[in-house]
Amino acid sequence: MVSRFLWSVVVLVVVLVHDARGQQVDSVRTVVLDEVTVEAERQSGPAFRPPPGSMDAARDLAGVLSGMGGVDLRQYGATGSAHLSLRGLSAGHTTVLLEGIPLTHPQTGQVDLSLIPVAGLRSIALRGGLGDGHGGLGGGLHLDVGPRDAGVTTHAVAGEWGERQYGVEVSGEGLGGRGMLAWQGGSTPGAFPYQDPYALDNVARTRHGAGRSSQSLMAHHAYDGRVRTNLLAWWSASQRGLAGPVNSPPGEAWQSTTLGRAQGSIETGRLSGKLRIRVDGAWTGHDLAWRDPSSDGPSGTAGSDLRASTRFLQTHVRWMRESARVRWVVTPSLRVDHDRARVDATRTTDHAEWRTESGLALARTTERSRLEAFVGMRSAPGVPLGMRGGLNVSRDLRGQVRIRAAGGHHVRHPTFTDRYWLPGGNPDLRPELGWTTELGLDVRGVSVTAFRTDLRDRIVWRPKLAGAGTSVVRVYTPENVGLVVSRGLEFRLSGASDGRLDLSWTLHGTMVSAVDRSRPGAPAYNHQLRYTPSRMAGGAVRAALHGWHVDIVARHTGRRYMTADASRWLEPQTSFDVRLGHSVRLPGARLDAWLRVNNALDAYLEGMRLYPLPPRHVQGGIRLSTVP
Repeated sequence: MVSRFLWSVVVLVVVLVHDARGQQVDSVRTVVLDEVTVEAERQSGPAFRPPPGSMDAARDLAGVLSGMGGVDLRQYGATGSAHLSLRGLSAGHTTVLLEGIPLTHPQTGQVDLSLIPVAGLRSIALRGGLGDGHGGLGGGLHLDVGPRDAGVTTHAVAGEWGERQYGVEVSGEGLGGRGMLAWQGGSTPGAFPYQDPYALDNVARTRHGAGRSSQSLMAHHAYDGRVRTNLLAWWSASQRGLAGPVNSPPGEAWQSTTLGRAQGSIETGRLSGKLRIRVDGAWTGHDLAWRDPSSDGPSGTAGSDLRASTRFLQTHVRWMRESARVRWVVTPSLRVDHDRARVDATRTTDHAEWRTESGLALARTTERSRLEAFVGMRSAPGVPLGMRGGLNVSRDLRGQVRIRAAGGHHVRHPTFTDRYWLPGGNPDLRPELGWTTELGLDVRGVSVTAFRTDLRDRIVWRPKLAGAGTSVVRVYTPENVGLVVSRGLEFRLSGASDGRLDLSWTLHGTMVSAVDRSRPGAPAYNHQLRYTPSRMAGGAVRAALHGWHVDIVARHTGRRYMTADASRWLEPQTSFDVRLGHSVRLPGARLDAWLRVNNALDAYLEGMRLYPLPPRHVQGGIRLSTVP
């Protein structure tokens, strides 16, 4: 693995040498570098974004990504939990960033995307790999906050089987900056029909106990002056039924979740012409209650409560030096996290810890190239020190051609669940270690990235027998036994044509081989990881004419193995959505109306085995925006 990483470094050096020669040839040119443009656009690798209109119909982030296609979303039904996996790795290696600040659950180390509302989100972008050091080993999901339309916007959505959504968004100037207030609510009974392909009969059934209701509120204010500030407060609450797999009897279990988030950033102007200081802080609270009225617990109804919180503080000091041709930026940083999780308010399941990370980043930017290097050290109680680092470089060639190369090392610490879960937690776990390399090419709307990742000391939950005599029970315990090799190719194509009929299209996807190399001779050895599709693709086409537009969105997910030895699998799934919309200008306002047919070909879809997704169904919505 080290040799493969060294080869990636050789590639980076070759690109840098080419850059240096290019500077000698063009030495007579003078280039003025704009700071905001460089920092915003010179990011590593292409970004995958949802198709137009997808945020209008979705109530949460999971709905947006499931409609996008081409991504590995592990979803337990239309209203169940959902987690995102990138490049064949687990969801714990995908980082979710809200305005650049990590969002995660300290108990599981993951984010349930079905609990993140879309109200107040301006843009969503997926980037594979470590990127500039903020992404996980698999990649990062970047969420930016802000109004999609200026002024006051209201929207309403209705769908089959009683689905309802509604919301309002207000934005404008105030307190020396720009602010936004967004509220969203909705509910769905979740009682859709489905045809069970595993049943011996051919009787249509109805999904029961999968209803959901939710609401959220977000406030945001940004000031861009001599001192820049970015303040955000977000609250959401939801309650949903836990229907379970379709082969189990209908139950009455439900789950209530409340999320709270407060974060802020402040950045100074240039001090002495070369320094900027930025401080980011955030607090996140997670409250989850689970109850099952049909089961009995020690004190009546079976259930449990989980309360968790995360505190985050990070300081950057950016030192800049620039000339007419080159800008250098050196950024030392210090990060402190405090995580706490408590189950059922008992001392034996109440855990808290402090973690720190120090880092140093270097960026070199010219008109046609960018180099990024970063290194960091993480420390946590009871866990060995973890080193991470990486190197990214991109170079613009003639004819709108860009080449990219990157390599890095990443560390993921075991979660509270891994170490302290009762029964079975293992406090002696080591961090997971991963090496990753990639090489990419961008040519006029076409982006291709080849990658390889080697994950060592993978944490795997394995069954063991505990107890003695007649009290022996099977208990799952995590161990550092896994080795995963993931290789693949990401691609993205996009384009547009202007004329009487405006056309735009995009196509993206991933081909990945993520195999288990843990134990030669074991049933799982050299087989694709469970529920990891080897092929995923998504695409969208939009045609617009005189205020009307038609969108066709396609999604494909390849075979997913349900067993470690690849003996059983879910068949490939392909689905299409069709959307018709119209925009009308009114005095001082704009009205958008749309009608959407989801799963237009009525294919049988499963997020996970025995967790079906809705068949063909219709949604309709309106959006009214004032025009300032």
